[in-house]
Amino acid sequence: MLDDQDLTMAPFVEVLTAAVSGRLIGYRLPGSRPGPQVVIATYKALLEPLGSRLSALPTLAWMRGTLFVVDIDAIGDSAWQVPHVVDAILALPIHSGGEVAETQIYWSTLRLCARLRMIEGRGVTLR
Repeated sequence: MLDDQDLTMAPFVEVLTAAVSGRLIGYRLPGSRPGPQVVIATYKALLEPLGSRLSALPTLAWMRGTLFVVDIDAIGDSAWQVPHVVDAILALPIHSGGEVAETQIYWSTLRLCARLRMIEGRGVTLR
């Protein structure tokens, strides 16, 4: 989960939880300007590390649009509904955690955001 340090760096991050069970569903990272709505779906083992890494980016608050980072098992679950208008959904079906997997999904997320012009993408390789 996002620790206190991450939350102080990113007060704009909304933690999404199931209303009844309180189970973590994911994070909503709204940008400061209108733009695309993107859903990043990954497994729970990588959900929290991705949310923490993204929230630590100092310029993410200036992003265009909204980024949802959600547990892939929550898609279609009654606990969370996909927004009505979604410009892109990126499913990252990597089951296990670890530094390599965390790095892969982090850069995949940034590449998609750069392609959709949500972020400027300096330092992001658009392979």
